[in-house]
Amino acid sequence: MNFMNECKNKDKVIKYVEMLMDEQEKNIFERHLDECETCRQELIAIKKFYEVMGKDEVPLPESIFFEKLRDRIRDQNIEFKTPFWKITSILAPVLGIVILFILFNIRKEQFVEIPVSVSNLSTDNYLNDLLLDRIIDDELVNKLTKLDHYFEYDTEQSLTELTQLEKEDLIKTIFKKYKGKYL
Repeated sequence: MNFMNECKNKDKVIKYVEMLMDEQEKNIFERHLDECETCRQELIAIKKFYEVMGKDEVPLPESIFFEKLRDRIRDQNIEFKTPFWKITSILAPVLGIVILFILFNIRKEQFVEIPVSVSNLSTDNYLNDLLLDRIIDDELVNKLTKLDHYFEYDTEQSLTELTQLEKEDLIKTIFKKYKGKYL
């Protein structure tokens, strides 16, 4: 047991045992040993330690000690615990792959690409309705209706009466206004 935490002369005990003190220092420390129980206990413990270390062989405990130790070790139930970081290092990539798989496989709408020649578009009303349904919405119809009111009664006739320059100007204006929304 180490009692040296209570005494200020703790470093002198080893110097005393190893005979590293001069005569005057040795006499002062021996007087201190007569008064200090803590230093005496420490001196006894250190001398025993040096005695064991000085022997060529260290005595081993009897065989019954090892048998009891072996039995105690076998009786203990030691649970194997997997560290948390190992579990997370495995689960994190798996969870990421599952999330990516779900994100890429869930689609709001299913699309089927059908190659159709442009000449067939005007003859197939069902296909025209499907295609125009994505392009022409209520907002565009309302705007075209307002545009129709500007041309008065007959839009077709009004368009034919426009000069080539006016037609180009009308097309440019409509294209600038709606180019990103419906194409």
